[in-house]
Amino acid sequence: MTIYNYKKINNEISKLRVDLLYSKKKKNYYFFSIIDLFLKKINQLAKFPLFLFFEICIGYKYLKKTFFLKNTNKKINALIVGNGPSLNFLKKKDLIIFKKKNHLLAVNYWNEQSNLCSVIPDYLCFSDPSLFDKKFRSKDFKKRDKNLLRYLKKNTSIILLVPPRLIKNLKESGIKNKLCSFVDTQLNYWVNFTCPLLPRGYVTSSFLKLLSFGLWVGYKKIFILGFDNTYPKDLFSNSSNKILEYNHHTNSKNDYVQDQTAIFTDFADILCDLTELFIDIRKFKKYKNIINLDPFSINTNFQKKSILNKPLFKISSKQI
Repeated sequence: MTIYNYKKINNEISKLRVDLLYSKKKKNYYFFSIIDLFLKKINQLAKFPLFLFFEICIGYKYLKKTFFLKNTNKKINALIVGNGPSLNFLKKKDLIIFKKKNHLLAVNYWNEQSNLCSVIPDYLCFSDPSLFDKKFRSKDFKKRDKNLLRYLKKNTSIILLVPPRLIKNLKESGIKNKLCSFVDTQLNYWVNFTCPLLPRGYVTSSFLKLLSFGLWVGYKKIFILGFDNTYPKDLFSNSSNKILEYNHHTNSKNDYVQDQTAIFTDFADILCDLTELFIDIRKFKKYKNIINLDPFSINTNFQKKSILNKPLFKISSKQI
């Protein structure tokens, strides 16, 4: 029985637009080299004091707001959503019922979720430093930013969770939404911190940053969806030996292929890169109130409650 038709899938992704990633860095990825790992650790440790000082100086006011949110939502649940295809399992009616008594937290372009975006999130997290920056954005992203900006101006009740370096861009965009911030200095080679006010003990991921915030404010139960982590299933190559990643989201109109040949030597490199992500997800495993609603996610660190078997509002009403 044919389960995975590679010819058919490759034909389909070959029709999508290609996003090229460029890099001037040397492509060799010495994941198992003690010397390379040592140099990475030293480099990260050397930069961290300056980066952290910079973030505290420009974001103190908004980091302080986050500080005072500690354990303020112990009596309610939260749904944290990413952009993965599993978000298609969530029904709008189900989400509306859930949100009457609970919180919804989303990342990035929630406004593009055509079936769900009318349900307004309580928090929206961004971490892309070029967001709303016309100088560094491509034509496609400028259009997406414009639509996002319109959505935020229409829904000023959404609280935005952003790193300090993004605050200036957001203020200049003219939005009236309240802001909270988190420390975005990465120190994953040295610490296991998952607190949003300490240097990150994990690789950069908007979803993990939002999950860190959700744990900080103390939600009773945190349900996650759209954090599929199915990257290994979405890696491809072609007759030219290009290293391709199929980026597919809830809204298939935004699907595209990312050519990562300029960054990685071969598939050993990209798999090592993904290994770092999965290793860092383990740092959240100790929190037993995180529940993964996607039964097909290859993220095995959290207990699963399939949203295909029972609607969210019924799952959330039961004890863990």
